[in-house]
Amino acid sequence: MKQRIYTSAGAVLYTLEWTLTEVTGKDVTDATLLLGFAADDETPPDDWHTPDILLNPTPSQIRAQILIGEGHLVLDPGFYVMWRNIADSPEIDVEPTTLQVEIV
Repeated sequence: MKQRIYTSAGAVLYTLEWTLTEVTGKDVTDATLLLGFAADDETPPDDWHTPDILLNPTPSQIRAQILIGEGHLVLDPGFYVMWRNIADSPEIDVEPTTLQVEIV
């Protein structure tokens, strides 16, 4: 999934919605989710951010979006892969998502 965000024009936009579904049906309502952006899907980002929208439509599902642009998360122009960091005691799972964001 790809998204282009024009922050150079002063836009502030949400990323596309990212959804995690726990396939075993485990309750992830109390899990802590952070999102980050890196240049590729090999190296996790150094900075993690709390989503601006975080929903649990079912106990085994998380939906999240993050605002990008002035006054929110500011990214330099370029291509990024959105990563997720989920802590659900005792597990911590860090993986790239399928969302690629181009900041213009």
